[in-house]
Amino acid sequence: MGTLRIRLVSSLAIVTLATLAGRPAEAGTQTILGEKLLVKGAADGSGQRKVFVSASVTPSAGAKLVGDPTASGATLRLITRSPSRSYDRTIELPKDGWSVAPGIRPEDGKSYQFRSDRDGAIWFVWIGTTSSTTPGTPGPFKIKIKLYDDPSVDVLAPDPGTEGGVILTLGGGDRYCVAFGGAAGGAIEANHAKTFAVRAPTAKGCPDVPSAVRITPSPTPRPAATGPG
Repeated sequence: MGTLRIRLVSSLAIVTLATLAGRPAEAGTQTILGEKLLVKGAADGSGQRKVFVSASVTPSAGAKLVGDPTASGATLRLITRSPSRSYDRTIELPKDGWSVAPGIRPEDGKSYQFRSDRDGAIWFVWIGTTSSTTPGTPGPFKIKIKLYDDPSVDVLAPDPGTEGGVILTLGGGDRYCVAFGGAAGGAIEANHAKTFAVRAPTAKGCPDVPSAVRITPSPTPRPAATGPG
């Protein structure tokens, strides 16, 4: 598969995510309770760059998939903030990198996964239900994001950080918000020049404050593998 064209757009205007993602005005927003946020990367360029996010809600929370990224792609907005600086970047996840996630029983619903590998940078995104050990009972609705060593995505430790989060928007469907720190709470486990980590927020939320958002290069899809990473 050939390398996709890189898109890098600097925005001087204030834009909303609805405009950026091209989703319908009537599309909904679903908030998923965060489990862990880890951002590694220093402003001076030293050390490994890494973003890890996990979030999960029980079936009773009513979270569901609205949209099909295998048909329309998706966008992923990554945010970290401090009183003095913020990082706010949106990455296009093209439809060619998405697939229906394997191993989920049809009666449990559907999940999607995105995988890519470009110049050593590894991307993995998962959204949807998981199968439980009890037949006929769906597992939790999960979001999992792993990013390793992609220098084009300059979302770094804000040093000192106060909050962060992600907004995953499925093309033609809903957007899914996960918030850490700030009003969402959580234990800040690392907070220095190279690492910002928050675990176990106590509330769901959406880190969607209007800002000048830049679109960073799209990851190049690679053949899908099995499992939620």
